[in-house]
Amino acid sequence: MRRPYASYRDEEVLWLKQVPAHWRVAPLFAVIDERLAPNLGMKESNLLSLSYGRIIRKDIESAEGLLPESFETYQVVDPGDIVFRFTDLQNDQRSLRTALVNERGIITSAYLAVTPRDISSRYLAYLMRAYDSNKVFYGMGAGVRQSLRFADVKRMPVFVPPPDEQRAITDFLDEQTSRIDALIAKQTQLITTLRERRTAAVMTVLASGLRGGEARPDGRISWLTSVPVSWTVSRLSWVFGQIGSGTTPANEDQLDAEAGDVAWVTTSELREATITATRRTVSLQTVANLSALQVYPQGSLLIAMYGATVGRIGTLGIPAATNQACCALAKCTSGSARFFYFVLLAAREHLIARAVGAGQPNINQDTIRSLRVPVPPHHEQFEIAAHLDQLTARIDRLIDETEQHIALATERRAALIAAAVAGQFNVRLREGVAEEVA
Repeated sequence: MRRPYASYRDEEVLWLKQVPAHWRVAPLFAVIDERLAPNLGMKESNLLSLSYGRIIRKDIESAEGLLPESFETYQVVDPGDIVFRFTDLQNDQRSLRTALVNERGIITSAYLAVTPRDISSRYLAYLMRAYDSNKVFYGMGAGVRQSLRFADVKRMPVFVPPPDEQRAITDFLDEQTSRIDALIAKQTQLITTLRERRTAAVMTVLASGLRGGEARPDGRISWLTSVPVSWTVSRLSWVFGQIGSGTTPANEDQLDAEAGDVAWVTTSELREATITATRRTVSLQTVANLSALQVYPQGSLLIAMYGATVGRIGTLGIPAATNQACCALAKCTSGSARFFYFVLLAAREHLIARAVGAGQPNINQDTIRSLRVPVPPHHEQFEIAAHLDQLTARIDRLIDETEQHIALATERRAALIAAAVAGQFNVRLREGVAEEVA
């Protein structure tokens, strides 16, 4: 059971109304310095990137065609620095935007880097993660901004416990979050295994059909070991009467959480499931005004073309428009769209292998259009789709349950960090730990 500090003082700071009485609250600039160290003369070549809330290494030799002189515009960072990604704030309110640097290297100058001065780097990293999870950065400045600079955040209030408490908090959080991270890693691996099992089950049916008739390899479909001899082979562009994508309105006010007439799908909503609701919508007037924004009918298939979600698919359970990262396949002319959903599921790794780009691999509509796929007789497509729906339903349920467990663990991790760094409980008032003398 977690116990509070002995006394608090009333002070409304960000999401809190009270802070421990002996903690101070200071503006950010009082405890950090902005890091201004350009990589002139290529002093460093260890390329770093902020990914999923961590600073990771990248291969400078395959950095999407950038020339050596391009990296002279990057900034040098040292272990203990904190990096902020304050770009694209309007369009992306889900990514983790802060991370602690663990090794010397270079990172894009589009990011803000700071060096802690009168505060523990580890504690500040956890504190900024709490600010991130509580969406503090999105409300800064006048209205919602596309990006923030150091001048915009330097007066942001931060909680500063005494140094010994900062160490105690970070030690506690290191211990607790490592346990949660280990659980999330196991759950993530389980999802990978389940997806592989699902793909293998689909592949088996596509390679031999339901009745196990004669099958042989077909050189036109490299991603299948064989194809029933009674089936034909076609390009996806010959199977669907409409293949296209969408766009993101230049004016974000044209996207509404609920009030729009038409659902608007992004790649984060492609989860190998039927889409019946979306986080954002657009009006019919916006659709009429934007030629790149089309409404695709119920039953259309969507596939993600960009970034971390590349190859993910979904089925529209409602009419919807999409952003530019989704490729929509509509108006199936060769039988069952549901059958071709399973074909895309099986072909995902093949499509990903054809993606281009070192940092964020992408596929394009031409790659999808030219994909060679097996085409059984129409009646057999419907039989196979029904069989695979039944065969994969249990796996889909297990994946969904596991994803929910990961979401809950992630929320618990964020809540634990936010509570500890804001002094909502005293980490040293635990069994076997001496109580602090206030």
